[in-house]
Amino acid sequence: MNNKIKEEQKFHDEWASSEQVELIDPVATCEACTSPELRWIFKKLGSLENKKVLDIGCGLGEVSVYFALKKAEVYSTDLSIKMLKATNELAKKFNVNLETFQSSAEEINISEDIKFDIIYCGNLLHHVNIEETILRIKKFLKKDGIFVSWDPYYYNPIINVYRKIAYKVRTKDEVPLKNIDIKIIQSNFRKTELKFFWITTLFIFLYMFIIQRKNPNKVRYWKDIIKEHKSWEKIYYPLEAVDNFLIKLFPFLKYLTWNVAMISKN
Repeated sequence: MNNKIKEEQKFHDEWASSEQVELIDPVATCEACTSPELRWIFKKLGSLENKKVLDIGCGLGEVSVYFALKKAEVYSTDLSIKMLKATNELAKKFNVNLETFQSSAEEINISEDIKFDIIYCGNLLHHVNIEETILRIKKFLKKDGIFVSWDPYYYNPIINVYRKIAYKVRTKDEVPLKNIDIKIIQSNFRKTELKFFWITTLFIFLYMFIIQRKNPNKVRYWKDIIKEHKSWEKIYYPLEAVDNFLIKLFPFLKYLTWNVAMISKN
């Protein structure tokens, strides 16, 4: 195990130790107004019943458990043993079954004889060597399988300032996706659909910082907006409609978005 992976493992072990699994709601995580990436992904995927799913870098297990609640057969990996412990506890709480494996994204230690209908990487690719990871992932994907991911996008200057400020809640090796990274992913699949999120909706984060005065090194904003999603519904949905309109009318505005989601077909 190299030093980079050891540092990532330590960081995520500490993160998992700071969380209360009993307070995690996988349904809210995937269906809240402030989870536009996951709402879009699950709408595109359709029925998940009896689908074999691999969740790489599963974290606390919210999305793994949601897949299982939708009657998918779920395998979950993470380099943090404490994250996997949380995932298993969450699965038990919601009375679903899944298989967990400790491994990094670059060195998935599942038998290559197992092939998946869907491979999901949520908020993961900006931590890894993308080309190496994609080539490794493809070995586990069925010929007609689907690769799904979402990650931060590189170009918004305000978000880049936030990233520098909030250095304690992220690892130092993180590199948000650039266009060249997206092209690498596209080149490895027959078809890739992209969707960009958060422009005017970023007002919520400014409000959290300026008005609510939440310390970005003590509060993971992207987690807090899920916990408090009901309080944001009245403002979020109108702003989301504005975002969709603006990007459709002026595609170059995608460079001001925070996240990009991708659905790639093998």
